[in-house]
This record gives sequence, C-alpha cells and structure tokens, in this order.
Amino acid sequence: GFEAAVLQGERMWIGWGRTRLRQTIRARAQRPMFHIPIDRQQQYSFGRQQIVVAPGAMVFVAPGTETSRHSDAGSVLAMVLDGTALTNEVQRRRPGAADPWPQFPLALEPRDHLRRAFGQALAELVRTFDPGVPAAQRAHCESRVIATLADALPSRLEGEVTGRLAAQRVADLEA
Repeated sequence: GFEAAVLQGERMWIGWGRTRLRQTIRARAQRPMFHIPIDRQQQYSFGRQQIVVAPGAMVFVAPGTETSRHSDAGSVLAMVLDGTALTNEVQRRRPGAADPWPQFPLALEPRDHLRRAFGQALAELVRTFDPGVPAAQRAHCESRVIATLADALPSRLEGEVTGRLAAQRVADLEA
C-alpha cells in the first residue's frame, strides 16, 4: 500500500510517495523541507498549531521543527534542501534579515507564474538524473529549483517588522 521514489542530488533530495491508507508521520526536520500534496489535502501539526495544505500548495518545514503530517490516501512530493544553499538564496532577496526563513511550518500559496517556474525547473532537474548528463548541468538545475523555492517564501517575516523595543520586551518576557 505504499510506493516511494527518491532522487538524491548534491544540494537537495526530491522524494515522491503514494499511499493507499490514511497515515500519520511524526518527524523532526534535519534540513529545510518543502512538501506539495498532489491529490489530497494534508494536515500538519506542531504543538497545538495546525495547518492544512491543499493540493498544489506548499508547506515549508524549518530545520529542528517537530511536526506530524496527517494525510488520507494519496500522493505527496517532498524536497529536502541543503540549509546553506537555501539561506544564501533567501539572503540575496532579503539582505540583513534576522532569520532566513520561518521557524515554524508555513503553508504557502505560490502565484501561478511561480508554480509554472517551479514546475519547469523541477522537470529540468529530474531530467538531469538521466545517464550521461553532466554534473554541472544538474548543479545548475538544483540552483534554479532552490531559487524558485526561495521565491516562494514570504519576502518579509513577521518578526522582522517587530521593532527593537518590542523584541527586547519579548526577550525580557521569555527570561
């Protein structure tokens, strides 16, 4: 009742899975991950928070995040990225940002042009796994996919708009 396939590149892994049964997977992300439900919505739980992601949308899971993914029978595409590569891409878009990405799971609804760009970049990357394709071409395609995923992340994180005084108050409160 379960099928899976993985392509392992230098800076990212691409995985695809399909199950015929409802499942719950609990895990702690070691690297930044993006999941894209293919044909059924998926629910993610982290602490008391829950988010639901529809087919075609994305969920971002930050490294170190413990989360549970609940899904009915269906398919999901998952990408695990090298944290440094994603950080570099995000910092090019948001120089001086406090955090390169959200520190909690986040549902993303990429616009149509970004979905098309991502689909094209991913299809080109998958083709580079054919025999005889130069490693440099795969590296270029990986960079393009990572750049597209960085574009899908919010351009400004909630914590970045918080003033210095507010950040100090939060730190005092936590202490």
